[in-house]
Amino acid sequence: MMGLIEGVDFVIGKAPPKDWEKPYNRVKSYKNTISWWNGVVIDLVSLYSEGAARGGNYQFIIADEAALISHQKFLTNVIPTLRGCYHKVAKLEVPSVFEPPFGSVIDRGDEVIWQIPFKDNPLYNSITLVSSMPWTTDGQWLLDFEEDPDACYIEATAVDNQDVVGPDYIDRMRRTMPDIVFRIEVMNERIGKLPSGFYSEFYDTKHVKNVLPYDTNKELIISFDFNAGFNSMIVAQFDQASNTLNIIDDIYVKGNLIVDDLVEAFMDRYKHHQLKEVDIYGDRNGNNRYAGSTYTLYQTIENLLIEGGWIYNRSEKGLDAPHKFKHDMINTALKEKEGSQLPKIRIAKKCKSLIISINTAPITEDFKKDKKSERSSTILQEHATHLSDCLDNLYIFAFKDYYSLGTSLSGGWTPYIG
Repeated sequence: MMGLIEGVDFVIGKAPPKDWEKPYNRVKSYKNTISWWNGVVIDLVSLYSEGAARGGNYQFIIADEAALISHQKFLTNVIPTLRGCYHKVAKLEVPSVFEPPFGSVIDRGDEVIWQIPFKDNPLYNSITLVSSMPWTTDGQWLLDFEEDPDACYIEATAVDNQDVVGPDYIDRMRRTMPDIVFRIEVMNERIGKLPSGFYSEFYDTKHVKNVLPYDTNKELIISFDFNAGFNSMIVAQFDQASNTLNIIDDIYVKGNLIVDDLVEAFMDRYKHHQLKEVDIYGDRNGNNRYAGSTYTLYQTIENLLIEGGWIYNRSEKGLDAPHKFKHDMINTALKEKEGSQLPKIRIAKKCKSLIISINTAPITEDFKKDKKSERSSTILQEHATHLSDCLDNLYIFAFKDYYSLGTSLSGGWTPYIG
């Protein structure tokens, strides 16, 4: 379409003709490259290969099917290779004629500017990511660019590409594809929630609000989930008048085996909260002690809160609720059926990680929450099931008396000890 001819304007997978312009950076192998007459060389990289792209020296990056790329590999293998070329060079201490390998030099007295012939090209030092909508949490990192002020974020559907795919393509795909596949792959819909997940009754349009009521003179409710290397919490207030649990914040810290940084982050964020009083919830791992410490995680949290001028309330937690009970109670609450005494759940839109954690939490056949994402090296842990566990830990234990256990679920569960 652009009038470019293979063998005349570019070659694929082999060294270019010797009379073509040479690339500024030496190419070790032309096996997986596209070379152009003007010296531009595109290196074709597959991130299925271990260590792929490492050691490269690139001026622009284009990634196709980006939602299928491991975010971790992209950050560690690809991004560091976008080195570009320096725009400035150090001012020489002695008079000298500086001869760059290409381009020209402008001496401004206090600095030497290296003029690069292609620095004004829109591709220079750019990253282009192209993809259909992500199916799972693995690809959610791609959607973060929608709010990046330095990114140009565009969404389109197959309708915008109809001149290429043909007039009958969309109808044919609608007839032959499962509905969920068609909606994502052809119509590019953002299907945030798994078709069948642990929180099957959760809907963004119903349970997420742009702004939630927040009373600085009212106690806060905090709930923790403890893990090695990732600790998280949610912050909420209970509105008795409307019988609603308003979740106003999510907080997490990475890379720490202790909760000190998490509590410090909470106290710093709410240092202007007038009533320094919290109700504490969390998982049973909070009863564990640090290695070599006489304090449990909960006791550590309490000590930090006291030092920060906070008052706390906490019941000693025993066993976790049965999985099916948690699933049934949470989803019954989310349904908000008339006559139900269970408090409604509302989440502030700014709690993006919590919302993703809820939307993408899978369920097993025996009604357990699938926790594989917590062991993944590619899924961002703030998008794994940790933060949704914070919700469970709070809601189940705070409002268990609003919900009947039923004869099949009551055996062996001791919610509280002490």
